[in-house]
Amino acid sequence: MREVVSLHVGQTGVRVGDSLWQNLTKQYFPLKYSYSTPNDSTPSDTTPSDSTPSDAMFNETSKEVYVPRCVFTDLERCEVEEVRRSRGGHIYNTESFVTDKDDGASNYARGHYSIGRGLLDKSVDRVRREVEKCESLQGIITTHCIGGGTGAGYTSLLNFTLRDMFKSKAKVQFVLFPSPDISPIVVEPYNAVLYLNQNISYCDNLTVMFENQSLYRMCSKLDQIELPSYPDINTAISQIISSITAPIRYPGSHSVDLDTIQTNIVPYPRVSYVTASLTTSSIGGSNNSISDITKTSFSNEYSTIDLDIPRGKLLSSCLLYRGLVTPGEVNTAIKKFTSLRTFKTCYWVPCPFKVGILDIPPATEPLSTTLCTLTNHTGLESTFARLNHKFDSLYQRRAFLHWYHGEGMEKNEFACAREETAALEKDYMYENDPPYFKFKYKDEDEEESEEESEEESDYT
Repeated sequence: MREVVSLHVGQTGVRVGDSLWQNLTKQYFPLKYSYSTPNDSTPSDTTPSDSTPSDAMFNETSKEVYVPRCVFTDLERCEVEEVRRSRGGHIYNTESFVTDKDDGASNYARGHYSIGRGLLDKSVDRVRREVEKCESLQGIITTHCIGGGTGAGYTSLLNFTLRDMFKSKAKVQFVLFPSPDISPIVVEPYNAVLYLNQNISYCDNLTVMFENQSLYRMCSKLDQIELPSYPDINTAISQIISSITAPIRYPGSHSVDLDTIQTNIVPYPRVSYVTASLTTSSIGGSNNSISDITKTSFSNEYSTIDLDIPRGKLLSSCLLYRGLVTPGEVNTAIKKFTSLRTFKTCYWVPCPFKVGILDIPPATEPLSTTLCTLTNHTGLESTFARLNHKFDSLYQRRAFLHWYHGEGMEKNEFACAREETAALEKDYMYENDPPYFKFKYKDEDEEESEEESEEESDYT
């Protein structure tokens, strides 16, 4: 058994985390899930059904009650208290909520330097307690938004501390990235660039990126919703997280875990940002084939980030199928898709596809096949370039900087963060069109002659 601990930070992270756990609980306990005791933290009816595969994401207590392995933390109490007192809040452990009295005020410096440090020890201690309950920890997944003060500043502080505590464990972050046109926060580019500056230095985090604008489009296409709301977007994110963690929660002969996903989708430590997509065979009310949903999963209509597909190249991709599908059908679908040459692939990656198959379909689509795709694509260069342009528009006028300096932030940190994100943009640009190197393998005779010449030079 390899367990996973979930960490939900900030307003967005808490909302997405609550949607995720409500979804997982309804899947695990379809007959015994009840809202009859909203304020009871240990209900007697929350026991696993016969179809429950494992407790990889749930902790079984001495009273045979299954509690989510999660931690909700925020600098203010409003969102966390609303989740705790909600209709489905009784499924959580009351000690899983860690809050403070002040908020981040959309200021990275407040979450990273001033207010966040007062809440750091409590949050780290709570994560440590959840890890101690695990037999063999596989990794930690985090949900947050990098546009706010808590989601950007406080999360980077938490990640820096947890990295030293769990160096050899997988760390996957589900990040809400700034959208191209929709921005509820003026200083969002500052917070996002400052967070990326810290996250790049970790070099061991797999970051799955989301955008509200792309999620709106995906919900309208996937769920046939004309005007998606924030709960609809949170549900879409939770479905993607559920699909990624399904091989951990259910046994299967072709399952993949977090370590396998990271190994096959991250070619270099810095190139660790990926986009996700979710498709089903019942899109449009028709029964689509495996080849159809495989092709659809690589379109921008079902992607969580807008990719510059014609310009960029595919580095690697992980295809996670759920439902009644065979390996032969998957291989045929991939061959048919690659023959269309819709995507350009890098010449140094012979096979950029990693496949995972799970026979158990999701509870929301019991009669269809779903496909969740994680894609590492050089088209993300345009996403980072757009963010850098927004940052430059504010920083060249030195606007709003006094709010960050007043919280103890150094003046040169903005320039350093901008240089780091520019280097990240160049990393994806370099992978899009790298120079071609020809390697010449030496024969044994040549190696022996070189060794003899080195010995003679040392003797002289």
